[in-house]
Amino acid sequence: MDKPGAQRTATGTAHGLLAIAAFGSITAASLKLGRALAEQVRWHALAGVSTTLGWLMLCLLGAMVARRVLPALGRRFGAVERAFYVMAIAWCAVFAAAAAIA
Repeated sequence: MDKPGAQRTATGTAHGLLAIAAFGSITAASLKLGRALAEQVRWHALAGVSTTLGWLMLCLLGAMVARRVLPALGRRFGAVERAFYVMAIAWCAVFAAAAAIA
């Protein structure tokens, strides 16, 4: 990751692209899983959990994009990114626990 305000490096660019891929993938997976579980019998009760966490992650991604467009929001970026991590880890933990119990 590049130092804030510093010139962009190849390493920083790679970090950013990998973050976009990872954050976008887990958000898309949670929303898609929510839709799929809504049609299932076995884990139907977890459809809402997956969908809710997915929408929260999507909103947080939107806030991260807004920070890029409006640098004045920079002071809040760390909190938004950490909130995204909490939602992503919560999603993973819920479905890891469900899989372990099943």
